[in-house]
Amino acid sequence: MISSAVYRLGFILLLLPSTAEGVTTAEEAQAKASCRSALQNNRENIAGFVRLAFHDCVGGCNGCVNLNLVDPTNLDRPNAGLRRYIDSLEGLIAAGGKPASMSRADFWILCSVEALQTARQNAGRAPLNINMVYGRQDCPDGPYTASTVNAANFPNPRQGLTVTVKWCLDTFGLSSQFCVALLGAHTLGRARARSSGFEGAWVRGAGEFHLNNGYYRELVEGPWIQNNNNPGSNNLADHRWQFEKSGRLGQPNLLMLNADMCLLKDIQPHAISGRVDPSNANSIPDSPTAIFVRTYASDDGAWIRDFTHAFNVMINRLSTAVFLTGPTGPVINDVDNRVDPLGTFPIQNMIIQTVMSPGGDPPPPGGNLPPQGRNLQPQGRDLPPRGRNLPPQGRNLPPQGRNLPPQSRNLPLPGRNLQTPRNLPFPRNQPPRGNQRFGTRPRRRGRP
Repeated sequence: MISSAVYRLGFILLLLPSTAEGVTTAEEAQAKASCRSALQNNRENIAGFVRLAFHDCVGGCNGCVNLNLVDPTNLDRPNAGLRRYIDSLEGLIAAGGKPASMSRADFWILCSVEALQTARQNAGRAPLNINMVYGRQDCPDGPYTASTVNAANFPNPRQGLTVTVKWCLDTFGLSSQFCVALLGAHTLGRARARSSGFEGAWVRGAGEFHLNNGYYRELVEGPWIQNNNNPGSNNLADHRWQFEKSGRLGQPNLLMLNADMCLLKDIQPHAISGRVDPSNANSIPDSPTAIFVRTYASDDGAWIRDFTHAFNVMINRLSTAVFLTGPTGPVINDVDNRVDPLGTFPIQNMIIQTVMSPGGDPPPPGGNLPPQGRNLQPQGRDLPPRGRNLPPQGRNLPPQGRNLPPQSRNLPLPGRNLQTPRNLPFPRNQPPRGNQRFGTRPRRRGRP
């Protein structure tokens, strides 16, 4: 077993320069104001900027997106629909909203952080504790690159839990718990058929502009029925099976992708089409990560802490990692000595730890979550199997009554083979004396 000290000495992402080293406070304020102006002018940019940051960071947070990228495994176009948000940010850059000292990659991430802060404010909640650091390098042919390096690195919305959490671990080094937390960003925005083939919002009404735990509340409140949003195609890969439930007061149906539903239910989708049988999610048992979904649904604070951590890890991810002899700054630890229900922390992969900008450690992930082995040894790892060194119950004790004479072994059971008083004959030559119970006298014959 590898100790926690080894984890602290493991793979650590390169420390990005702090604000003071590259971007001044005044320049950062200028860039934030520029981002906020775009968010105020078009509130759909809230979800759009966050989605752009996610897709950019799958490729290393380098300010580049290939809009024509095709996933070779399923022929999806994962970056479809992002042009409008890139054009919006490029317009801000052209207008001088981005300081010269700030890379495009940093500006994109900063605007995504401002989008989250705006959505959190819309929800009437306190600002997020996101560590914004600078120093990301732009790709040479951005923002519209032709690179296909990460073509197969995007998550497949048709798949179930195993594929989804493995993708989170391989891409961002996140455990299954933080994978569940990161997908809570689906609270923002909606899926559009013209971009992905899927259609609908994850939450009701204006909730798509509010950053809160509405995604999890909707997820646990069924019923969810899977339908095909593209039934006309004979190609299974073109089908768009999505879980839907009716909206309230005439609102459109809400949706959950397989990648969403698998967090709560142990669905087993078809490998190509994504179809799930049975289609009614209520009849499917819970998945191993359902505990996190239900906790986040009832505790917005627990979710926002874990989401903030996961988002910090995502935006501060670099493609190059170095092996250090020790931590050089505040460290966010993905391990935290927890018991991961899916075991998504194999030793051979090592646990990626992120060195954040100075300013103190963030709050522990999931502070209000039920204990999952935090700061405890994995359950039973160093303990002998239950009862191994204990005598079997009663092994050294005589069997109950083995050396004792059987109780009433040779005695008849009560009432068996014994004559009860009602069966006893009356003495000969002596008539019955009436009902002794009620004190009646026997009636004499021959007299009135």
